[in-house]
Amino acid sequence: MLKSRPTWLALTLPLTLIPGCQAERSSSAVLGCPAIVEYSKADQAQARSELDELPEGSIVRNHFMPDYGRLRDQVRACQAMANSSK
Repeated sequence: MLKSRPTWLALTLPLTLIPGCQAERSSSAVLGCPAIVEYSKADQAQARSELDELPEGSIVRNHFMPDYGRLRDQVRACQAMANSSK
């Protein structure tokens, strides 16, 4: 019986310390919400200017950019849910 006690301690002690090793994470990261890249006003203005120069029927203007906007909206919604559960 005495021989099993050191083995038990040797196995359980490290396991009790593992939660303390985890870096602090935001609740949105825990829920799997990706981060949103914040763009400067200058970058946004340049992107708007470049987007305006694309032809009306451009796939980038008509499909890719709206899809990108929806994805950003979904990330914001995910982050809002994570923040409300704090």
